Order: sequence, then C-alpha cells, then structure tokens
Amino acid sequence: MNHPTHTVKIDLHCHSWASDRPSLWLMQRLGCPESFTTPEQVREFAMLRGMDFVTITDHNTIAGVKEIAHYPNVITGDEVTAYLPGEVKVHVVCLGMTEEQHKTIHQRRANIFDLVKYLNEQDIVHYCAHPLHKVNGRMTWEQFEILLLLFKRFEVLNGTRLRRLNQAVAGIVANLTPQEIERLSKKHGIEPVGVRPWEKYVTAGSDDHSGLFVGTCYTLVETEALTKEGVLDGIRKGRTRPCGESGGVLTLAHQVNSIAYQYYRSQIGPDSGELFHILGRIFERNRPLKIPSRLRFRKGIKKFLKYFWRPKGTNLNLIEEIRDIIRDNKAFRSLFEEGLMTRDEYNANVFNLSSDVLDQMIVRVCEKPHLLHYFILFAPTLLASYMMVCRHLHGERDIIEQAERYLGVQHEPKIAWFTDSFLNMDGVSKTCQMFLEAARKENKNLTLVVSHEKNLEGMAGVINFPPVRQFPTPGYDKIPLFIPSILKVLRFVEENQFDAVVVSTPGPVGLIGLICAKLMHIPVQGIYHTDLPRIALQVSGDPMFGELALILTRMFYRQVDRVLSPSKWYLEDILNLGIPLERTGILERWIDTSMFNPGRRKENYWNTPYPCKLLYVGRISTDKNIDLLIDLYHELASRHPDFVLHCVGDGPYLAEMRRKTSHLSRFVLTGAKFKQDLAAAYASSDLFVYPGLLDTFGNVVVEAQASGLPCVVMNEGGPQELIRPGETGYVARSNAEFIEIVERLMTDPARRREMGQMAAAYAAERFSEKRIFTEFWESLTTPLSPGSRPGFQFDLGRNHDMGVIPLFSSHGG
Repeated sequence: MNHPTHTVKIDLHCHSWASDRPSLWLMQRLGCPESFTTPEQVREFAMLRGMDFVTITDHNTIAGVKEIAHYPNVITGDEVTAYLPGEVKVHVVCLGMTEEQHKTIHQRRANIFDLVKYLNEQDIVHYCAHPLHKVNGRMTWEQFEILLLLFKRFEVLNGTRLRRLNQAVAGIVANLTPQEIERLSKKHGIEPVGVRPWEKYVTAGSDDHSGLFVGTCYTLVETEALTKEGVLDGIRKGRTRPCGESGGVLTLAHQVNSIAYQYYRSQIGPDSGELFHILGRIFERNRPLKIPSRLRFRKGIKKFLKYFWRPKGTNLNLIEEIRDIIRDNKAFRSLFEEGLMTRDEYNANVFNLSSDVLDQMIVRVCEKPHLLHYFILFAPTLLASYMMVCRHLHGERDIIEQAERYLGVQHEPKIAWFTDSFLNMDGVSKTCQMFLEAARKENKNLTLVVSHEKNLEGMAGVINFPPVRQFPTPGYDKIPLFIPSILKVLRFVEENQFDAVVVSTPGPVGLIGLICAKLMHIPVQGIYHTDLPRIALQVSGDPMFGELALILTRMFYRQVDRVLSPSKWYLEDILNLGIPLERTGILERWIDTSMFNPGRRKENYWNTPYPCKLLYVGRISTDKNIDLLIDLYHELASRHPDFVLHCVGDGPYLAEMRRKTSHLSRFVLTGAKFKQDLAAAYASSDLFVYPGLLDTFGNVVVEAQASGLPCVVMNEGGPQELIRPGETGYVARSNAEFIEIVERLMTDPARRREMGQMAAAYAAERFSEKRIFTEFWESLTTPLSPGSRPGFQFDLGRNHDMGVIPLFSSHGG
C-alpha cells in the first residue's frame, strides 16, 4: 500500500479578473467587476506566499485559470453557482475537470441535485464553499441540512467570512454522527453521499478577489506524488487540513477598497497624479514588488513623501487637509516600507489610517466649518466599505446562532451599553453606573461604552474611547458631548461579538451604538431617559428647536427593537413617537439602602437653628421648574420664620439662581454633593420638595424616601409614580397646591415623621435591586416575541395642561 510522502500548500479558493459579477449590490450598480487581478498575478502572489500548487476558482468560468494552465503546478478550478429549490444559491467549487466536463457542469448547475449526481459519477473533486453563507440571502437552516447530505467536502475556513461562521461549520462537520445523518436523511428524503456519510473532509481558501490576500488561508494536502493528479487525489481522499485565520470584516472591506480603487483608476486612465499613486500603494500594498522595480520604488517613495511636505497652495482645500493629517501617521508610513506584510499587519495599518483620517477630518470640520461640504462627500466614502461589508457579513447572524444552538454552544450573554452621559450628576449617568455595579455583583458580562476626556483606565466594565472632538450640550454649556472614533467603536463591537446593545442617549455615543447594532444585526434596546423635546423647548424658548429635538428623538427611538420607559407616564410619549405598545417596557431603578437610609441623619449637619429643613436635590436648570422654589419661599417666609430651604446641585441656571436669591437668608444653594455627604444631606432634612415637570423617572425622589423624607412632587412626569400619595408623599396638581401641601406638612412634624417612616420602608420594599436587575437582564437576553405586551394596564386618555409640542398633545391639552 502506498502512503502519502509529501505535504503541499494550495489556496483552494481565489479569483481573477474573470470573476466579473460582484455579489455586493453597490458594486453591481457601478458596473465594477469583482476582480482586477490577472491570472498571472494570482499565480505569482500565491507562490510568493509559499503555495506549492495554484488554482483559480472564478465564478462560473475557467477563462482565467486557462491563461496559466500551461504551468505544471496549476489546477483547473471553477466556483459554480448552483441552486437549491426556492432559488437558493449555493457555491460549489469544482477542481481538475476537463473543458467538456465543465460544459456539462454548467448545463446541470440550475438543479443542485443533478449537479452533485454528475460530479460524483465523474469522480470530479468538489466541495461546498462557505456552506452557511447566504449567497443571495435565502439560505435557511433546513437547506443547510440538505447540503450536509449532498456533499462529502466542505470549506470550513474561508478568508472573508466571520470567524463565528467558520467555527460553526467546522464544528458541525466534525461532530456529525451516523444517527444524525440517518435522521436528516429521513427528514429530507435524500440518500446521503459516500460510504461513511457522517465523515466529512475539509478545505480552506482565502476567497481573495483583490490580490491582497492570496495564500493567507490555504489547505495542506498530503499527497503521494508532487503532481496535479496527486494533489487532486489527496483532496478527493480527505487528506487535507485547513490553515490560516478567518479574515472577516477588515479583510473583505479592504478587498472592496482595493477593487474600487482599481476600478476608478481604470476609468480615469494611467496618468492619475501623485495622490492616486499614493492611494495605489495603500490599496495595492500587499501586491509584491518585483526585484528590478525596488530601486524605482525607493525613488518613488521619496517623491511621494515630499508631496506631503510641499508648501500649501490656495485651491487644494480637502486634499491639503488630508495631506496634513496623514503625513506623520505611523500607519501610513508603514504602508510605504518594503516587504510583504502579513494579512493582519496590512489590515491593521489600513484600518488605523482610515480611522485616523476620519477622526481628524471631524476635528478639521469643527475648526473650519467651510470644509463641511467636502466632509459630507468624503466621510461616507471612507465609511462605506466598512459599513457595507459589516452589514453584509453579519446578515448571517441568525443562521450562525442556529448553528451554535445545534452544537450546544453556550456562553454568558455579553451586553454593550452606550451612553453619552457618564460621571455626571444626572439620572442617566447614575442609572448606568447603578446597573454596571449590579452586573458586577451578579457576575454578568456588561460593558459600558463611553467617550470621556478623563483617563478611565482601570475602571472595571467601562470602555472609554477618548473623544476626537467635544462640544457643549445646547443649553448646558458645562456638560460637554464627546465624539468618539467612529470606526474604532465599530471595530470594538464587531470584535467582541455582543449579544445585545443598550443605548441610553441619542447623542454621538448613543447614535454610534445604534448604528453598530443595526449594521451587525444585534438586538438593541433604547432607554427613554430624558424628555428631550420639552427640555429643548424649555431651555431655548424656541418652538423650532423643540420640533427639531422631537424629530431627532423620533428618528432615534423608532430604530431600536424595544424602548424602555422609566415610568408609565412617558409611555404615552413613546407611543406618540410611532412605536407600538408591544415594543415598549418599563425600566425602574432601585436604591442603595446601605447608602441612603434614615441612619445617616446628623442633627448638626446643616448647622442651622431652623427646626424645619426643606430639601431640593437635582440639576439647577430651568427644565426642573426650579423657579417654583423661589415662589414657594416667598409665599411661606412671611408666615413661617422657622424653616430653611437647601438646594443641592449644580447646573446652567445656578448663577442666575444665586442672583435671584442672594437677598433670601433662608434660601441656600449648596452646590453639588456626592455619596456619603449627599446621603447625610437627605437624612438630615425633614421634607423633600421637587417641582420638576419633565423627569422621566426621578432618582432623587427615591433616594429621599429611602432616607426617611416625605416627598412633595408635581403631577407631571415620572416622580408622581414613585410615591404612595397620602402615605409617603403628595402629588400636587398645580403650583398653588404644591405650596399649600408643603405648608401643611411644615406645620405638622408628627405627620412628617410618620410619613418619613413609611417612605423608608416603601422604598426598601419596592425598589429592589435584585428584582429590577433580573427583569432587565432577562429582557435583554430574551428575543422580542411578536404580540408580547407589558405586564400592566395603561390609560391613554389623560389630558394635562402642559402644551408644549404638538405630537405630544395628549400631555399638553
């Protein structure tokens, strides 16, 4: 018996210019072919990558491989498009066939059953390429099961597919059993191929179309003879081993960039100027240099680099800005070094260059607004390939997850939570930190994604993308919004394979999180933390600004799979955004009773002689209706000399409030307080007064009750739902009633103490961390089912007297 004595390398899946119909729709519309690489270049690149034998598997043609068929190490190949019932495309790579056999193959490829029968009768070496890939978007799990019966050989490592897809295919074909094949055979009524049909053979290929990555994924073949026939026989008998790594988004995106560049160059001609020579070096960087050209290359590099230090002209505009951005870029310089890069090195350098250019262009546009029109044209071009390829590859998420369930793959769900507000005093920031800490205690995999100017390294569970630019929040100049690196965030989400995404805010970070989720088909939930439309109107006084905020809010939240409201009150607004009731839910918050409790009381904390201490905690801004506190003070001061009102917090209205209250001796603006100091401030007071009308929840109301304070709130927004009226506090229907209730409780210390005790017990019971976090986590990790409904009744017929924005007229009357 003869035994294999040689091991050879061959990339069993690559393309040349003969593949002329791209699968990506945009490239089809542009009339761009699928490859510009000549067959001779494919062979040359493969050999330089260490391949011993070469094939070209163009789509439905052998025209390319025929050009190099005279070489003794070239094997004829064709990636044949076949069809399952329902017009489901399947790619079948055929190797070593004759021209006559090739003609018959294409006569039979319209029916995959006829095709496979012929290939087996003729003993033509073939395999099913990227079998879980939805070539035309129609592949289902049932149809993949049919492929398991029809084919003996499967490509389990494809250089342009996601790692999860390749791993799923490899796991399935490696773990098939006789019983499983028998079950599938009975289910589909198909006789499985081969004597031992549960034993499958495996292959690998780069699936390169650009010439950049030929030979980076390949198959090791054990063969008895160093001939084409010997290699084919080794593949036929399954003496193969896949080698290399999955490429995924970067590999395919950079191939698209390369092909797009070559297409554009072909349209404008060879004399395209210095900039296009430089682009060529970037997008064709991994095409090896011939030895005689290296001297010319070195001279050319010097010429190109001089271009970047040339004095600025007056008419280049965008080109000048880009030139300034990249002339000192490390990734850019590395692309001009000699030698063949590994695939990962090339991908990293081109990606980092693209990301850096985009980031700096954002900075330049902010500094020079006259460049905006260039940026509007330039940025989508730079982003297009990454976003298009990301959506294309991750469109197979559903079938990948089915494959993983089939294999019994289990892992702790990974959740990414995007927020623009972090380390602030507002409820959004507090909520994010609250849930992050709970996830840590429950050993759940939650990552908070933020962009902040502070160095947050070492903060567990937080990923900070340093901002490329910041600007003040309209109406809140002290609270900046940060713009992170768009492509770097996209890459982070793609690499970490998150199972769900949460977006807290419709700012730059939240918007990027939403885009990432949509591109990667990740379930995404949005939290309606803030009443942006009414706040925008309240702060600006401009109805047009309020309408703009409404439009942006509607656009943002209508894109998420489920919208969580902190209160039932604001569900009406969510419904008015056009979001069905079944896609909504309630997200409450809990209280840390070890921090906020009556035991924190210190009788001398305020260092004041007044027996009744009123307290407000919150942002000092007009949207908190804070002027009502001044009215409250004026109304009560003349009749009650024994109270003091402390306002704890910071905000854009603080300076104006200091001016308005500077002559009021018992109206004290303390500034912000934190942690134990804040807890002591609550517990050392007697009555909590909160005039806010636009709060979606009201953390401070819960904290006050837990600290033993009765609360007086308004009947607008979420705070009214956080108390038990008449037991832990009161809900006022007007400003006058608000003042009346406060006065009544000021003069009844026994009633205040009784209600304070009930408030502390109620807060500890209702706002349970375990219950709320568990329900939240289950909502993230449970798919949204059609027809599901929140577990409460909701009255849509309310009518209130805050007429602000037409769409929300049910709140406004």
